[in-house]
This record gives sequence, structure tokens and C-alpha cells, in this order.
Amino acid sequence: MKSGKIIFLNIILIFFAGCKKEVKNIKKTAIIPDTTKIAKVQTPNKDVNYLEKLNENKSFTISCGGGCAIAYTAIEVQKTGSSFKVRFSVDNYTDEVLSETFEESYIFSYDKFGNINTITGDGETQNLLETLPESAKKSFEEFGKDIIKL
Repeated sequence: MKSGKIIFLNIILIFFAGCKKEVKNIKKTAIIPDTTKIAKVQTPNKDVNYLEKLNENKSFTISCGGGCAIAYTAIEVQKTGSSFKVRFSVDNYTDEVLSETFEESYIFSYDKFGNINTITGDGETQNLLETLPESAKKSFEEFGKDIIKL
């Protein structure tokens, strides 16, 4: 029985002697996310005063003929994604006398190249670029070119 214990102890010693504790050199590296691949959600920026950035290009006038003119003056501009919502104070003149004042809002939507896709009344679906008279269409387009630069 003594020889069995000796053999058993030798096997255990050989087993433990054969096991080397290997310590690997582990390099610690920081994982830095690639922010160019993270999608960014655009929300309306309440901190930017787009109206102030328009400077002197805040208004335009459309002649409706027969002594009638309509003056659009931007009073609020909000940007959401690739569109701007502009609230106008609209002054209607007849024979150069102010006859009516009211407010209207329009959404100016752009393609990825900065060209105007549509101009719609707030809550409307019809593109005004398809229905406005040519002179009014040009005035809205010029205003739209000014706000896309903001």
C-alpha cells in the first residue's frame, strides 16, 4: 500500500510540476467608437435664431394687379431636417393703403442638393410652386433660396 501512495504522490507532483502558469502580455486598448457611422437625429434647433440670420431678406412683395399688392414679412423661422417652416405676417394693400393683415405659415422643403422641392401651406399638401402665378412663384423661390443658406 505504501508503494501505491508513493506512486499516487509522484503522479500528483508530476501533474503540478507539468502545469505552468502562463501569464500572457495583455495589451490594454481603448475602444473608440467610429462616430462617422452613427446616425444623427435632427431635431428643431430652438437655440438658433434663423429670422435674425435673414438680415434684410425677411420680406417680399407680390403684385396682384389692379392696385393690389401683398407683402410677406417673416416673423418666425424654424428648421426641421431638410425643411424650414416660416410664419409670415401678410399685409394686403389696395391702392397703396393697408386693407388687411393676417398670418400664414409655409413649409419650404429642399432636396439633398439644396434645391426647393415644394412649398406648401402649413397643414396643406398642395405644392404652391405648381399653382401660383409666375411672379408670385419667383418671389417665394427667391425667399426660399435665402433661407436655405442659413
